[in-house]
Amino acid sequence: MIYKIRHLIKLLIRIIRHAEFANLPESPVLIFDADTAEVLESLILNDLKYVKINTRGTKYNVSFPILFNFFKNLSKYPKDLAYYIAYINVVKPKVVITYTDNSARFHSISQIRRGPNYHAVQNGGRDMRKESDISSNQHIYIDNFWCFGKFEEDLFENFGDYTVQKYHNIGSIRLSYYRSNIAPLYKKKQKVDYDICLISNYKKEINEPEKYMGNAHREHEHVYEYTRKSIDLMHEFINRYVVENRLRIIIAGCLPNPEDAIVEEKFFKKLFGTRAKFIPNSLENWTTFSAILRSNLSICFNSTAGFEAFGLEKKVLFCNFTGVNELSPPWPGPWSFDQPSFKLFNNHLDKYLKMSDQEYKNLSKKIAGYQFSDFGKFQGYKILQKTIREECRF
Repeated sequence: MIYKIRHLIKLLIRIIRHAEFANLPESPVLIFDADTAEVLESLILNDLKYVKINTRGTKYNVSFPILFNFFKNLSKYPKDLAYYIAYINVVKPKVVITYTDNSARFHSISQIRRGPNYHAVQNGGRDMRKESDISSNQHIYIDNFWCFGKFEEDLFENFGDYTVQKYHNIGSIRLSYYRSNIAPLYKKKQKVDYDICLISNYKKEINEPEKYMGNAHREHEHVYEYTRKSIDLMHEFINRYVVENRLRIIIAGCLPNPEDAIVEEKFFKKLFGTRAKFIPNSLENWTTFSAILRSNLSICFNSTAGFEAFGLEKKVLFCNFTGVNELSPPWPGPWSFDQPSFKLFNNHLDKYLKMSDQEYKNLSKKIAGYQFSDFGKFQGYKILQKTIREECRF
């Protein structure tokens, strides 16, 4: 009994230290995981009222009703789930939506706290590695999965221990919004003024572990190691190819936080010097898609933006030197390269850069349609918008 009291006191102190006290209003929409909320806020929810919940253990939004609900549920559930349940009980949302579709916490809360309509919107590529999001969880549950396309549906159904009540194959909501609303504005002005676009995969704990590897990342250290070695070799090959052929290169940054983007830019300037133009990531300015469209060829390591390049009908090359086949596109073609040889890399790029846009479109059209089910229509974001609005009415 004394141990339980001490544990509760320690837990309460921890919550207070990381708490932001506020009287949370009831809201029709709750965004699960505030760190990835920007896309949903900007493209889907628009003028709908919503609140966000932090799910990464760094900050807690609390009020006395939430604390009361939290301690009431603590005997039944782990502290994280007890907190999420308390949050939902107080906010009373009709819709709980996340852009972190691979969140095990979201999958758990979807099963435990019934009532709201739960929606998971795919934000990145999925694979079947033992270390991947799918395989690392004993059971993954999603009520409504707004996924890229038939590829994910086939992938998850073949996996086995993965429950999806309903698939909505709508493609990438970023891509559909861009193709419908932004691209038409720049179609006449867009020109190719770079030979290569390097799509950044930068993560501090992976690319610079000596500075940023924390205890929370240790369990993934072996995955980070082979990922880092592969990305480092890709950077080495690209840099050498650009120098030897005097090419123009642009780097599309991936970290949206301005402070993180400064660290990311320093990392690439150390590698490429002044040869490369670095563009920080900005959803508002659509910097990644703009850099892809302004380049003859984009190169990346297993990047979602790389797959979205298929939907932009632009040439892309996935470089994977890990030896893990699941980290390469499952479709053979010039868009995939896995040989750790600069000579072969050089020959491959020489041919690929000379390939005409029409030849590439003919090769990649079927793949783009399988990867993004709304390819050619680009209305996926509107379907999601309409569904959320309808559910908020009742």
